[in-house]
Amino acid sequence: MPKNLINAFITNELVAKLVADFNTHRGDVQRFMVKLNARQRRSLLKLRPDADKVVALITRLAHEQGIDVKSNPVDDMANALGAARSLQPLVGIAQAFAQTLADMMRGNQSLAWTGATLYYSVLKRMSRHDPELAKQMEPLQGVFNKRSAPVKQQRSVERADRKAAKKSKEAAKAQRTAAARKAAVDESSADATPTPGTPPANGGTAK
Repeated sequence: MPKNLINAFITNELVAKLVADFNTHRGDVQRFMVKLNARQRRSLLKLRPDADKVVALITRLAHEQGIDVKSNPVDDMANALGAARSLQPLVGIAQAFAQTLADMMRGNQSLAWTGATLYYSVLKRMSRHDPELAKQMEPLQGVFNKRSAPVKQQRSVERADRKAAKKSKEAAKAQRTAAARKAAVDESSADATPTPGTPPANGGTAK
């Protein structure tokens, strides 16, 4: 990863401050809703694009008809929808912030491993003439000589593609060879067939 993608290295002090601030704000909002588990998240209904008009109409009609379910008050529809709308900017900022942090973490990880790979290559060349250095680098051989699972999978796919391409070329070549031989046989058969009125090759009388 190019180093110019990282402007500066974040400090531990700033990270600690951000974590403390985040936990404070998280505590401020957690009191408004229980913590959901995976099953509860899956059970949540998805809001329709036209929910504003639908909720407004149903709320008005329910009031006009005097309907109000005790376990689910009619005004809760509009109040919940309003709260959801007000949270949209905050959710957007939180998602952008999380993406920035993820990019920063991955960027620094990439920069660190790029440097490690570079210096390993330099040290590896130097160790060819320095037995002591080569011995100290032995623990690193299993790290840099071992390919990751995605790389192994990609190499396996590439080998399979090359084999398939080779077999395809061989099959095409065999088809061309067979077609050429068939054409040669057909041409020979055509040349050997006498035309009507042509005397046979042995001098006999044509019938």
